[in-house]
Amino acid sequence: MSIPYIVLIGSIVFFIPTILSLVLRRVPFGEALTLNIVLGFTWVGWFSTIAWCASGDKSRLKRKIYTYPIWLRVVILGGVVLMEVAIVYIMIRQKH
Repeated sequence: MSIPYIVLIGSIVFFIPTILSLVLRRVPFGEALTLNIVLGFTWVGWFSTIAWCASGDKSRLKRKIYTYPIWLRVVILGGVVLMEVAIVYIMIRQKH
C-alpha cells in the first residue's frame, strides 16, 4: 500500500466524528470539527467526540458552559487538552 493511500485512509478514520456529524446532523458541524481537531489525537477524545456526534446530547453541563465568557471556555478547553497530553505522555513513558 502506497503512502497516499495510507494518508487518505488515516484522514478518513481521524475525521469519522466530523463525518458522522454531517450525516446525522445532531450537532453543529463547526463544533464537531473543532472538537475533533483539538481532542481527536487522543483515543479518549476521539471516542468521546464520536459518542457526542452520534447522540447529539445537549447535557446540562454543556448548556452551563455556554453561559461562561469565551475566555473561560478557552481556559477550560486548554486545561482538558493539557490533561490529555499529560495522560498520553505518562502512558508512553511507562512503556519504556
